[in-house]
Amino acid sequence: MVDTSVETVKEGSGRGQSGRNEGDPRAMATRAALRRAFLELKAEVPLGSMTVSEICRRAGVSRGAFYLHYGSVDELLDDVLDEALSGIGDMFSNVEGGGCDCKHPLCMFIRSRTDYRCVFADRSLTDRIYDRIYREFYEGFRDRMMRTTELNGSQIRSLFCFQINGCLTTAILNIDSDDRGWCAMRSVLDEFIIEGMDGFCQGRGRGSGGCRDEDA
Repeated sequence: MVDTSVETVKEGSGRGQSGRNEGDPRAMATRAALRRAFLELKAEVPLGSMTVSEICRRAGVSRGAFYLHYGSVDELLDDVLDEALSGIGDMFSNVEGGGCDCKHPLCMFIRSRTDYRCVFADRSLTDRIYDRIYREFYEGFRDRMMRTTELNGSQIRSLFCFQINGCLTTAILNIDSDDRGWCAMRSVLDEFIIEGMDGFCQGRGRGSGGCRDEDA
């Protein structure tokens, strides 16, 4: 189980994210080592079996150092996810640009960064991953769709959920396929998504109404 002992709670109290020194190279190196150790251990055991002590042993840092940066294993997981998402780029640049210029789409990130597969392929973490993606990308997606389409807030939110859940599911389903097979699959999906986005942005798709729901 994740370490929830009295000692852990006491050490973690009042620390974690709020105690970070983001610009300190030593602190950055410590967090990077802890993230690598987390991914290494996660590839071997489920999240519920991960302990602070084992992560620290693999990272070569003390428990005290861990709690200077994270209050728990869950906080470390959030940092791992945030780092992953920061490398993906804008997944929805195609909304206004007429074509996707994503520097690193989510599906390709999952395939190319094998060290993160243990996280993204864990079905028990799907809701958590989606929540982080929602917080990172939804506002920008909503604003773009409100500017370029006549869809209301509920419709925009549904499209976002459709695209993200579809992207995650498809990437995991095809995670072991060869590059040629994945390339063909991705071409089909890209055409489906881009044609649909272009249709809405050019006024061919208005959903069932056309009224705007500002309460997005």
